[in-house]
Amino acid sequence: MLNGLRVVEVAEFIAGPYCAKLLADLGADILKIEPPQGDAARRLGPFVDDTPGEDRSIPFLHLNTSKRAVTLDTAAPRGAELLRSLLLGAELLITDRPPAEMAAAGIGIDELLETQPSLVVLALTPYGMTGPYRDYHAYPLNTFHAAGEGYITPVASHLMPHVTDRPPLRHGRFAGEYKLATYAGMLALAAVYHARATGVGQVIDLSKQEALIGLNYVEFQPWLAGVLPVATRESRAVAFGGIMQCSDGAVQFTFHEQHHWDSLVKLMGSPAWADEEWAATHASRLLHGEQINVHLKEWMRHQSRNDIVREGQLIGCTVAPYNTIDEVYASEQMAVRQFFQPVTHPVAGTHEYPTAAYRFDDAVIRPVAAPSLGRDNDQVFGEQLGLSADERRELHAHGII
Repeated sequence: MLNGLRVVEVAEFIAGPYCAKLLADLGADILKIEPPQGDAARRLGPFVDDTPGEDRSIPFLHLNTSKRAVTLDTAAPRGAELLRSLLLGAELLITDRPPAEMAAAGIGIDELLETQPSLVVLALTPYGMTGPYRDYHAYPLNTFHAAGEGYITPVASHLMPHVTDRPPLRHGRFAGEYKLATYAGMLALAAVYHARATGVGQVIDLSKQEALIGLNYVEFQPWLAGVLPVATRESRAVAFGGIMQCSDGAVQFTFHEQHHWDSLVKLMGSPAWADEEWAATHASRLLHGEQINVHLKEWMRHQSRNDIVREGQLIGCTVAPYNTIDEVYASEQMAVRQFFQPVTHPVAGTHEYPTAAYRFDDAVIRPVAAPSLGRDNDQVFGEQLGLSADERRELHAHGII
């Protein structure tokens, strides 16, 4: 779908590389620029066979499929010069380097656009390129909590009555980074489309903090409108239902409308207690949540999770299962859609990888294994830039490539 789109990636770890991976798996030519010691994600576990190595990091292997890769010290004058050469002909630069750092190396964003006015630069920074935080450094943990979602995680419920005493938590591993990377990919393609139509490139100044506020728009908007106070774990909690334990697992119930409740009552076989006055309306049920949960728990502990979900879906009950990783992998749904596909890496071996969550009519998404460190140095610096073998050896000896 994106054949012909040339992209240079100067980014590490999660968000920038994942954004580039999404484009690469769609056919874009992604040239990943790594420092001579490699992307920091190469040292991020877990590792294949639990053996650390620059080509054995499972997160790196996933984040960098379908790319070419070279090593280059862009902070060195000669390295910065080579980067400018590599950008010639590229339509998009994805970078998470601080703007001041790039300017100090002689590859400032403004200078790049002066020489390549149609270039699109996607600049991923913790807090954006303006404001008092513009030069702050941050890890994914920092930017996630800076956006406010951690303050209201985890949500209080009858399963965790003392959750308000716990410290703020972030979502699982790097969920925030993946979320903002998909957002960044959409912005990058929109800007490339605009540049192709007008010949005018631009800088996309993407603040990770602001992008991750999107995780809790539901809480921000009522507060901005003056309707509700600042959200807390307790205010986000559901009065009844929510996470419920079955005989063989857990499910989630939500009740936003009367017919949601009516379908649950039907699923339970219309018990007599559901006809009581205290359970008749949504308002009365909110006041008697604990009493309702006592009945729900008693009924649920005799039910199979799969039976509840299957039968509930048939009658419009808003119920969904909590699946473990192995259950997701083994499901017929994943098999039919071929979401997991084998990828062979020369060092890490052959393993199944998660692929694309979408399908096109005439395109199959089949990722290619992530590149080993410096795999494409000879092709890119030799064939593409015309450097001789002696020049390349000298650059390697001086730690430039």
